[in-house]
Amino acid sequence: MTVTFHDAIKGAQVSPRTEFYLAVAERDDDRAIGFVRLVRSGTRGEDIGCAIAADEWGRGYSTDAHHVLLDFAFRSLGLERGSGWILLDNTARITSLEEGSLARLGFTTDCVARRHQFINGAWRDCNLNSVSAEEWDRRHRTWRD
Repeated sequence: MTVTFHDAIKGAQVSPRTEFYLAVAERDDDRAIGFVRLVRSGTRGEDIGCAIAADEWGRGYSTDAHHVLLDFAFRSLGLERGSGWILLDNTARITSLEEGSLARLGFTTDCVARRHQFINGAWRDCNLNSVSAEEWDRRHRTWRD
């Protein structure tokens, strides 16, 4: 499913609000290069996703966007957990979860889900991962103060 700016604006007007999008902009010229989103499903463990233009990967945009969104989720919304999924064949992102930026944000693997996402006409296996409010607070207490 493709989400348009119109969809994001329409979702922001729903009450109670169930989706939060933040645009990710290029540092030098404010050019939009992606987004990070939080989707509330009615539980206190919500789904987080991020999409960054491929030519901008490896520059810290996703990490910065996740940092802002997670701080908002845990401090402002009072959520207990943020979760996400990564395609198993996305080795760079899996490495980030194991020892890179996602690990530093506090994300850990919960499980591997077989045939979790249907993308480009095929079922794909995914790593399901999450970070708790408690872990976020422990790791980022000094950042917030």
